[in-house]
Amino acid sequence: MLRRLNFALLIIAIIAVTNIQAETNITTYRRLPPLHTLDKYDECFDRSVAPSSYCLLFAEIEADDSELWFQIEEISKDTYNRYRHDYIFMGICVDRCKELLKNSSHVREHEIVNNSRGLTRYDEVIQYYQRIYESKSKDQNVINDGDLLNRCANVIFQRKYNLTLRTFVEYCNSPETTTKTGYLEVFAYSVLALFVILNVVSTIYDYHIKRQKSSEHLKIGEDYYKKKLDTIGTTLLTSFSIPRNYKKLTSSSAGSEEFQFTFFFRVFAMFCVIVAHVVMLLMGSAIENPLFIENSMKHPATILFQNGGMLIQIFFVLTGFFLKLKFDQEKPISPNTKCSKCILVYLHAFFHRYLRFLPSLAFLILFNAAILKHLGDGPMWNHIVEAESAFCSRNWWKNIFMINNFMMEDSCAHQTWYLAADCQLFELYLIVLILTSKFKGTKIYVYILLGLCALLVPGLITYIYDLQAFPRAHPEYYRYLYFQNSESYLKTYFPFYCNLGGYLVGIICAEIYSNSSRFQELKKKCEQYMNVLKVQIPFLLILHIVGYGIMFSGLLFYSEKMEESSLWKSLYSALFRNMWTVFGGVAIMSMVLKFGWIAYDLVNMRAFRFLGRLTFQMYLWHANVLRILLGFYRQPIYLSVFYVLSQTLLGFVLTAIVALIVAIFVEYPLGTITNLIFKTGTKKNKGKEEVEEMRQVS
Repeated sequence: MLRRLNFALLIIAIIAVTNIQAETNITTYRRLPPLHTLDKYDECFDRSVAPSSYCLLFAEIEADDSELWFQIEEISKDTYNRYRHDYIFMGICVDRCKELLKNSSHVREHEIVNNSRGLTRYDEVIQYYQRIYESKSKDQNVINDGDLLNRCANVIFQRKYNLTLRTFVEYCNSPETTTKTGYLEVFAYSVLALFVILNVVSTIYDYHIKRQKSSEHLKIGEDYYKKKLDTIGTTLLTSFSIPRNYKKLTSSSAGSEEFQFTFFFRVFAMFCVIVAHVVMLLMGSAIENPLFIENSMKHPATILFQNGGMLIQIFFVLTGFFLKLKFDQEKPISPNTKCSKCILVYLHAFFHRYLRFLPSLAFLILFNAAILKHLGDGPMWNHIVEAESAFCSRNWWKNIFMINNFMMEDSCAHQTWYLAADCQLFELYLIVLILTSKFKGTKIYVYILLGLCALLVPGLITYIYDLQAFPRAHPEYYRYLYFQNSESYLKTYFPFYCNLGGYLVGIICAEIYSNSSRFQELKKKCEQYMNVLKVQIPFLLILHIVGYGIMFSGLLFYSEKMEESSLWKSLYSALFRNMWTVFGGVAIMSMVLKFGWIAYDLVNMRAFRFLGRLTFQMYLWHANVLRILLGFYRQPIYLSVFYVLSQTLLGFVLTAIVALIVAIFVEYPLGTITNLIFKTGTKKNKGKEEVEEMRQVS
């Protein structure tokens, strides 16, 4: 009895201490300067006489001997879970600043730092902003107002916190500078107009052909827009037809039912990507309660966000799976094939795929460079979108040539690292399939070698560079809208050679599916248990437990002691993403076997087919949608679980709408033209259409 009482008292004491610590944290946070302080943006411009300028400052709080500085310094030391609270942003109206200085006592001169000197402790961030606004670095407003804004910011801080600041003017906006249109914008709008004209003319022409054909030429119930046209010329002229492309998007393809479940996998992975990127962009937005982000970093559920990035591996697995299926169906290479023919097969497959990606990617880059920045305004608008405009206009070649995953610095459309990595993996594994088809005896050895590389490469890189066990986001890592202090991401997440396992698992799954007689026998046996709940329910439970177990295994490395062990970190880095790929392969094969009871029925719902075909465009455009949603706020955002969830759902819906428009007006028409150039689609094989769809998605 006494032991139970002592145990109860211990629990009560722990709860009490935890509550006291939580209250202390909240009390301390109320004393800290906010990370973002924004003057009223619209009022600054809505002046009847001489509208003012509005400037965003990036500031560093200078160290002193005060208790408040000590608290700021102590909190900022926890770089894994906390923001740097000595770095803040201030949005200041220049006219308000002038009025404030008129009515205030002068600031002590030694506490004023000349704007041109920048920051001494955070030069990296300053240099990044200077590169963004390279063309605007000589803006007269910034030059004239720099010292004025520095004095103003110091007056505010000395009055309220008795602290001084070093400041850097990121940018200044005025009514004259927010509506400028250059040659690049004219070109971009011309391209948009051209696409609209092509779609309208092609639609009218397609409708004209439909009217010319009598109903006798169509079978009962046959849809004209689903019917294949007779000549290449007619196909080309109707390639931009809106109803025809919409039918392609919504119709089912022959022999596609068996792989219907893959659409769900794409949609689910896409939703998880949007969740992760909502949180990332919120870290870089103006927020009122940073404690929400910081506390969530320590919550076990955060591992779903931290490790959720590995769900992108499902795209690699699916692409490898369909690539192998198509290769086996067409059999372009045999042991007797000449080397010159092998090279031609490689070039044909690579450029066909690359040219399917390129128009959509180029359209995104052009949009980001010329149009995105004109779609909104606000105190943080330029901060959130200007980098996309600047770097897409200067460094577009990184994305176009699919090398941006190795050159993330000063790149735009960061999400397209995946396209680059996938393109490189496609090149590698296409060579592997060609070689193993010509030299059949090497297949097993090549697969073993690639499997060892998939394990050893990320593990060795983690060990050599002493990186984190898995790429772990922290509040500062994307706060300035570029990857900062994120060596694990740059060295083990983005490079293709650290993602070898996904394609390999997909290829092995396709090998088992198409070439194994035992698998076909197993499939027939499994059909007997499709409705046997005693088998299906335990299988589902085991699959979920294993999946969540892999995901939550990262909690082991939330401990500082485990982070200190290079050997354990390396082992986990080697195994973690490859466990995900194997799990994805098992999930795919279980769906092929029609195992999973109600889960199988859910993932095969027809609604996922429509969304699944949009996931390629959704992946390209979701970051822009999220930037627009978060960039127009006039005051810092108060975060809550409900807000994050609602922004995610809103972002998902709006992204799907944008993806639908781009798919019909740009992707599908240009995809038809690309297919005509490469003369594909003349031979219909089971699964071939799914492979083409997968190419668009992955």
